[in-house]
Amino acid sequence: MSGFSPDDKAVAFKVAISATISFAIMMVDFVWLMRDEVKYVWLRLRTSWTARIYMLTKYTGLVSQIYNVYFTVRMFLGVYTSPRGCRFWFMYQAITVQFLLLFAEGLLMHRLYALFLRNRLILVMLITFALSQVVSMWVSTRLSFPSNKHTVTCLMVRSNPGNAFFSATTMTTNVIIAFMTFWRYFRLPVKWTRGALGRVVLRDSACSLGAITVIMLFLTLSSLEVFKFAMSGNITYYWLICVLWVSIGRIVVDHEKLRDEGEEGEGNIWKGTLQLTSQIEIGENELSLDTRCGSSDGRTQTSRTLSSPLSMPMSKANQRSSSSACTGDSPQKWLGDRSPSCGDETQHSSEPSCTVVSAEVSTCRLSLPNVRKSNGDAPRAKDRPRADAGERTHSSGSSLASPRSSSLEATLSEAPS
Repeated sequence: MSGFSPDDKAVAFKVAISATISFAIMMVDFVWLMRDEVKYVWLRLRTSWTARIYMLTKYTGLVSQIYNVYFTVRMFLGVYTSPRGCRFWFMYQAITVQFLLLFAEGLLMHRLYALFLRNRLILVMLITFALSQVVSMWVSTRLSFPSNKHTVTCLMVRSNPGNAFFSATTMTTNVIIAFMTFWRYFRLPVKWTRGALGRVVLRDSACSLGAITVIMLFLTLSSLEVFKFAMSGNITYYWLICVLWVSIGRIVVDHEKLRDEGEEGEGNIWKGTLQLTSQIEIGENELSLDTRCGSSDGRTQTSRTLSSPLSMPMSKANQRSSSSACTGDSPQKWLGDRSPSCGDETQHSSEPSCTVVSAEVSTCRLSLPNVRKSNGDAPRAKDRPRADAGERTHSSGSSLASPRSSSLEATLSEAPS
């Protein structure tokens, strides 16, 4: 511990200004999101765990930054602080940063886990990354505290190289999360990535991870004394708290806002009990979100539905296109409703469907309701006689032939193709 010189007072003044600016940015973001916070977060505290995370981190981070500004002003005024008080101050900053960092990266990892469709290997890897963050922060704190050089006002004179261990592991984890997010994003169906949710996921992940990585890179270089200036060891944690705080708020509010807009667009199906799950329609080749419910030969064709823990409301256009292809237009089918879907064997249309064979002859097929039979009783379609299938051919200029008129049927059957 050293004294407090006029140069130290000048540095403390700059540190106080920097902390005040970061707090002002947080207040601007707080006011900016206040209306959305009341609408999408406060009313869902009992039903949404992301809303509870938002409230916990939002006001905890805000109070901690207020205390940071107070302490920097106290340093500028030259108020004496005991070594034990300085130790508590550094521990307080480390705990606050780790608290916000865990929730910020936890939300990003949760999205990544959803993008990989609940892959357990991905989950284990993400949990390992989160635990490594906690361990690295604890090791960095233990290495830094005994050898930190500071003034009597707790102004850092020289940063400890042990801080580089925490910043390097955090930066590596962020780079891996960013790579996995972008890699999976560009491998998902184009209709999903170009939708509203796809753009929000890409934007929030890129901005949050990019800002955190830049600050961690600065902390690593300053801890290793690659570049030196008096404020390097004093301003990093204030701005890191600001970035983490803003990132958490934006991720949660954008998520809840997009989710609410998607639900209100289809009849206000939000009832306060829906979990953060959704269904992504992945086709057989996983290249399109379109699902085709029937084929030309009369057989039903269904797509594989995979669920993910991320709430992924589709856009109105995609919902209409998907629901119009199926027999049911209820939006609850996208939320795990087990009502009869378009792939059921017992549901068939009773309306006749016509297929043009040539320019002169067309074939009409009357689809009657079928009763589910056993495998031994159901005859094959190709072995069924032409007359039993109910098929009738007629000229394109004439009306439908009556099934009672066998002579007219024979005449039309011999029409040139």
